[in-house]
Amino acid sequence: MDTVFVDVGGTLLPNELPSTAAILETRALALSAALGTEHDIASSMIETIDDALVAGPPGAADGVIAAVLAAHDFDNGASAVRKARDALCVPLSGNLSPFDYAGELLFAIKRQGLACVIVSNTTFRDAEMYRLDFDTFGWGGSIDGCITSVDAGCCKPDPRIFRLALEMAGTVPQRCVMIGNSEEADIVPALRLGMRAIRVAIEEPAPAVTQAGACVTSLDQVPDVLRAWQRA
Repeated sequence: MDTVFVDVGGTLLPNELPSTAAILETRALALSAALGTEHDIASSMIETIDDALVAGPPGAADGVIAAVLAAHDFDNGASAVRKARDALCVPLSGNLSPFDYAGELLFAIKRQGLACVIVSNTTFRDAEMYRLDFDTFGWGGSIDGCITSVDAGCCKPDPRIFRLALEMAGTVPQRCVMIGNSEEADIVPALRLGMRAIRVAIEEPAPAVTQAGACVTSLDQVPDVLRAWQRA
């Protein structure tokens, strides 16, 4: 074993940002500034983008943003889409509290001589935006790499995002462990590729059945599982 892949939403942090008035206002102000347009126009665009993404397939954010920009007569080239997408990313610090022992888990992975790579399905957030969040949480020094569905152009359980993560880590599935909260998106695809997997059950009750090699209800249990597997 040389690498641990770690999911974010539902694993290290709550799965969704709260839909509060303050967060909605932060996004509207950021998009208004990014586009140089009025607050009300930005708010309307965000509502259209969010509604389309709820109804559409995962990983469609850039296409939806490009269409909405064009419909409002804004530049919808790649750099303009990226700028708008960044504006829609609310900082995680201050809006979400990490689960207990999240930082300690990441530190423990490094102490155990393992590489740590984030593999996460996201709506707007790419690896660069995540790095800012991780640095704010004080996690940056424990994370060796990050790939999101925005970067990969596909979402877990698509094996392509896992293969990109393997390429980033310079390793093979048989030397990796996937830590995640979703049987469908994290555990099953990792096992199919030949990895081991640890199921995290914090936001939801522990499942009656899991294909993962271990299931934990607190992140402080994970290092012991990793140590046992390293010794095996």
